[in-house]
Amino acid sequence: VHEEDHDEEAAEIKGNTTFNDLLNWGLTRDEIESVLGMEMGAQSVTVRDFLIEKELEFSLYKEELQAIIDAKKQ
Repeated sequence: VHEEDHDEEAAEIKGNTTFNDLLNWGLTRDEIESVLGMEMGAQSVTVRDFLIEKELEFSLYKEELQAIIDAKKQ
């Protein structure tokens, strides 16, 4: 397994992905908040739990955030 392959997998948004993970993967606070349309949650909170609490659909936001991450990797 090449280290690069591992990095690609690591930057995949899942149910247990926290806001801190997104920041570590190169997203800025502004990018995250523009996708969410609001201030992001605490860095230790998972994106999924944050959105569920706001009664929002995790998968919709996940796709948009993932697209930004993927674009940055190229």
